Amino acid sequence: DLRLKFYCTEPQSFVISANDQYQGSLSVPASDEWQEMIVPASRLLNKGNEPMRDWSGIRKIGFKAAKGSEIFKVIFAEFTWLPARTNP
Repeated sequence: DLRLKFYCTEPQSFVISANDQYQGSLSVPASDEWQEMIVPASRLLNKGNEPMRDWSGIRKIGFKAAKGSEIFKVIFAEFTWLPARTNP
């Protein structure tokens, strides 16, 4: 999973993409404090609506504003990878 921190004083929505093949919509709530978000690979889908299996082969991650949002109002920081989760 991808963990990131963000700072945003107004709620915003954006699209995250991976290798220009997968994408997913995310929303961030407003706060006067730094917040944290965890994005599992399965949150991103390809054009056939199949979820991304994992982040291991990803070389490019992109962010763009969703319609009606302004991504420049979001500050992103501290991107880290979390160990793979295993299902019991």
